[in-house]
Amino acid sequence: RQPRSTLFPYTTLFRSDQYEYMSKLEKTKDGYLLGDIPQINKLTGYYEGDASSQSSDNPYGIPFMFTKHGNERNFSFRKGNYWQLDGNYTLSLDGEFDHMFKAGFEGRIYEMHRHMNSLPWDGNPFFDVYTDEWGGNLYTTDQDVKTKTSQPYKPYRGSLYVLDQITYKGIIMTPGVRFDFFSPNSQYRVQADSNFTPISSTTGFADAKTKFQVSPRINITYPITERSNISIAYGLYFKMPELQSLYDAFAVEQLRGNAVLGDPNLEAQRTNAYQVAYNNQLSDDFALTISAYYRDVYNQLGERYIPALPQPFFISSITEYGNAKGIEFTFIKRLTDHFGFTLNYTLSQAVGTSSGPGDNYLVPIDPYTGAASYPLSEYPMDYDRRHRINAIINFAWMDGEGPSIAGIRPLENTFFNFTGFFQTGTPYTPVDMQGNAIGEVNSERGPSYWSVDFRLNKAFKMRDIFGDGAGNSQIEFFIDINNILNRTAVAGFYTRTGDPDDDGVSFYRTPSAFSATTYYKEADYGNPESFSTDQYDMYGNRYYNENADFDGNGLVTQQEKYDSYVNYLKDVRSLRGNYQLPRTVYLGLMFRF
Repeated sequence: RQPRSTLFPYTTLFRSDQYEYMSKLEKTKDGYLLGDIPQINKLTGYYEGDASSQSSDNPYGIPFMFTKHGNERNFSFRKGNYWQLDGNYTLSLDGEFDHMFKAGFEGRIYEMHRHMNSLPWDGNPFFDVYTDEWGGNLYTTDQDVKTKTSQPYKPYRGSLYVLDQITYKGIIMTPGVRFDFFSPNSQYRVQADSNFTPISSTTGFADAKTKFQVSPRINITYPITERSNISIAYGLYFKMPELQSLYDAFAVEQLRGNAVLGDPNLEAQRTNAYQVAYNNQLSDDFALTISAYYRDVYNQLGERYIPALPQPFFISSITEYGNAKGIEFTFIKRLTDHFGFTLNYTLSQAVGTSSGPGDNYLVPIDPYTGAASYPLSEYPMDYDRRHRINAIINFAWMDGEGPSIAGIRPLENTFFNFTGFFQTGTPYTPVDMQGNAIGEVNSERGPSYWSVDFRLNKAFKMRDIFGDGAGNSQIEFFIDINNILNRTAVAGFYTRTGDPDDDGVSFYRTPSAFSATTYYKEADYGNPESFSTDQYDMYGNRYYNENADFDGNGLVTQQEKYDSYVNYLKDVRSLRGNYQLPRTVYLGLMFRF
């Protein structure tokens, strides 16, 4: 008689839908133990429920390394559309002062749907629903909540603008003004700074306000010579945050850990932008442009910590600030005598209080005040790249051009292009081996790197082969070579170690980090250890895998588990994810008609 395990709990589920985790009492695959074994959901053909990495069915034979069955913990359906109406009017007036007057408008009405369930196999999931599609809100019996959440959001926005391009003796001045408004067409939580109000509450909500902004703009271009000019521009710009930041997780009934709630009453982002540029056509073939810019960005989207009891949470906010400035030099030679190029150098700086909406999510909490420890000053943004050089060099020969060899022009209709760049590294925050910051935010820089790409294009006119009846059709062969010099320098590294391969964790595991239980290939009644519950994964399969049995003796020991893990690290390291991609070559064919 085969022994029966008492360590597998016996639970049978009778519910059935496409997300349901299902199990039943049955024996393991080798028939030695009885337990509650997950079953394939017949509606989907897969094991449902949470993702599981228990299986050792992988090339390394190691359990708890790779997900074998189950799902990500949520599904989300989205749908959005909008109606737009726009128009413009242009009037040109000639005289001592030439005018090009233009006015216009634009209006949009949005309709946004979402159905999200973060635990579809759970009877009491976290959900976020604002739609009448996909069944609406299936998760509540409260009719008021169902009514509030089983409908889409329908915000709308509009704008009016007017500008006049005035020309006088070569001086061009373009003043303009734009009026923008946005209506969330929704309610918002009035006291979100102090506590959480569930969507079922009849109090604590008010109508979100319509946002307005008047944005003046002006551009002045002043000629210095017939071939050079200087231009100055200023503009105030209005931009609403992404709509999902307003509405996602707003109409929720319960909080999940560290939830980020939407706020339909968010203010608009405002940008003050200044630019000055100098343009000089040095000759018929060469041109030089120098431009400088400065931008202040207020009301950037972020996330604010709310220390509510019993469950703190975050809420979308517009409390962040950013500043960007730089100078750019561009030198161009147009394509003449089969040769042309564009050289560009940019010196720039971008600083602020947040590189993105989620940068201040889960910031450390001060143990004395309970307040979030937000940055007290501006710091370099994640995308702040101080220096960048771009170069494009072209060689081209058109119809009937190029050297002739025995009446054949091998370079006719041939195009060579070299594109290269050099850029300095982006900022990062130094951390110790435990991942704790040991320096100022983004106080260090990653490595600089450069690369050169190449493209060759050769065209053949069909009329040269089939006669004039082929018209202008042609066939083109091309070859693209990315990273033609095959540079594989370091492009990134792990901030714990400063090394492109060592993440500070994976290479420091020892054999003792792996289970001391020996996995047996086959069960033996004479050896109870060979059919104990720790020989099986939750699906009833044995943990033994011949890929980890290096000596082929039917046993996988603790040392062999470690040795197989080392092989896994070698394979991961060989992918060289923190290095420039090596040379890649693409061949192609195009037909033009």
